[in-house]
Amino acid sequence: MEAQAPPPYGPPSYPQGQTQQTIVVAQPTVLVSPQYGDSPVRIQCPACKADVMTSTSCEPGMLAWIICLVLFFTGFWLCCVIPLCIDSCKDVTHTCPNCRHVVGKFSRM
Repeated sequence: MEAQAPPPYGPPSYPQGQTQQTIVVAQPTVLVSPQYGDSPVRIQCPACKADVMTSTSCEPGMLAWIICLVLFFTGFWLCCVIPLCIDSCKDVTHTCPNCRHVVGKFSRM
């Protein structure tokens, strides 16, 4: 029994009339959105395309209202409005300082 020679190395040979076809697959673009919190974040505004540090404003959200109701129904009705005045109980809205576009919101609940 005779040993066969290994196939030659190099570019593959194609039958006559056929050519090599290259397929290019585009990689998906992954956008990373910033983690909005209670402090300003540096972003590129989607509306005006400026690189800015967001402006933040606080407004009472679900957490503040739940604490308010719990205090009211447990007998602390004189203190129930305090969570509506504390920034650490409020939701934070991030806006672009150039165009005033709302770019994100941080909700405590």
